Amino acid sequence: MEEKQVSLIATGISKRFNAFLAVDHVDFELVGGEAVGIVGPNGAGKTTLLNLLSGACSPSSGTVSFCGADVTRLDAAGRCRRGIARSRGFIDSSARPTSVVR
Repeated sequence: MEEKQVSLIATGISKRFNAFLAVDHVDFELVGGEAVGIVGPNGAGKTTLLNLLSGACSPSSGTVSFCGADVTRLDAAGRCRRGIARSRGFIDSSARPTSVVR
């Protein structure tokens, strides 16, 4: 069995907006080719986490690494040049090449 390499690592990543703690010490690893969903109620910090990973906002603590390089202090443009980008859309898995959208 082929072992896949971890591409994106978040270690202890947190984001505080004044007294409000939006993301609290999140750790995870993403292997190249994986599709992962982030699920939670409104206000759980899902969007903030994606913003932290993409560089749209800076973490209060913790690190983000991509392909072995620390990208924590890079802005969104710097991370995009390395291959991390944020999409506001989604892919509908039920869409087929023959589907017609009107």
